[in-house]
Amino acid sequence: ARVMVAMGGAEDALYLLDRLLAAAEAQGRVRSVIEALTVRASALHSQGYTGPAWQSLERALVLAAPERFVRTFADEGDPIADLLQAIYSDPQPRHRAVTHIPQDYLSTLLSALGRIPGPAAGSGQYSRTSQPLPEPLTPREMAVLRLMSAGMSNGQIAEELVIGVGTVKTHALGIYGKLDARNRTQAVARAREMRLI
Repeated sequence: ARVMVAMGGAEDALYLLDRLLAAAEAQGRVRSVIEALTVRASALHSQGYTGPAWQSLERALVLAAPERFVRTFADEGDPIADLLQAIYSDPQPRHRAVTHIPQDYLSTLLSALGRIPGPAAGSGQYSRTSQPLPEPLTPREMAVLRLMSAGMSNGQIAEELVIGVGTVKTHALGIYGKLDARNRTQAVARAREMRLI
């Protein structure tokens, strides 16, 4: 289905996804339901059907939030990032489902997709620009930093972002260097001073 969408065959992909979704729901395979809904949202978004795409993604998020799935959404890239950003920043949610999706979970997903909080946002909008650092933090470093600030251990961060503990440590060293910090406590404190998190 992803290949079909990438090759411009979103309508065929939607037909296939609807069949896969029905089968997954009938068999109670929640992870497969979440993935099918997410790819479906991406396909609908590519066709310009923003409302249905939004609804499909919301259904996936409501199912995924209790287990805090990240990779399922992060793998879909910009189309899902755009929809998540719209859901995150909507001041008056259009659908009741949004109220059942924790904001911190949406924030984690946006960080994993490389959407960094921008100082001019004001309303929760996410942007990829503007960090007051000579060498800006990468999107992945920002995701690690946000989870550090939430008090997560390296193992918990690795599990949340679906990466290895060694990779988390490498990102942490990059964060310390760019923030001129000796440890995570200093890094989080400096990041807060700079309004990065």
